[in-house]
Amino acid sequence: MDRYKVLGKVNLTTPSSSLLYTVPLPTVFENTDVGPRTDATVLYTIVSSIIISNQLFTNSHFSIAVLDDSSVVTPVAADYIFKSILLESWVTMVVSPGITLPSIPQGADLLHGAALWVKCDTGNITVQAYGAEVTQ
Repeated sequence: MDRYKVLGKVNLTTPSSSLLYTVPLPTVFENTDVGPRTDATVLYTIVSSIIISNQLFTNSHFSIAVLDDSSVVTPVAADYIFKSILLESWVTMVVSPGITLPSIPQGADLLHGAALWVKCDTGNITVQAYGAEVTQ
């Protein structure tokens, strides 16, 4: 069953960064013969929309990266989907990236899932992500 949801919301002030969303790690299933299962595990997440809003009267810059491992502190160049993008004062940008994040990315350990990382270089940026967690 898919779970459509707000994946994350964050307000970034000058200068700061944050994990916006981390894919939940797989869970161990409970074997039961009574009633429906309540322990669905997320196989992957589809990020359908990201909304970035500059809530100040000055221009700001933001960056967004997709991390294979949420324990990564600083993204590398290949992780960025947006890098130091100018967002003018009081402007909101809506993007529909259609990004698929696996619950356990290839090469990652079993302790940290894939994640969306956001950074604000200047100003006051609010970032929201919406999508679906696809479960088994």
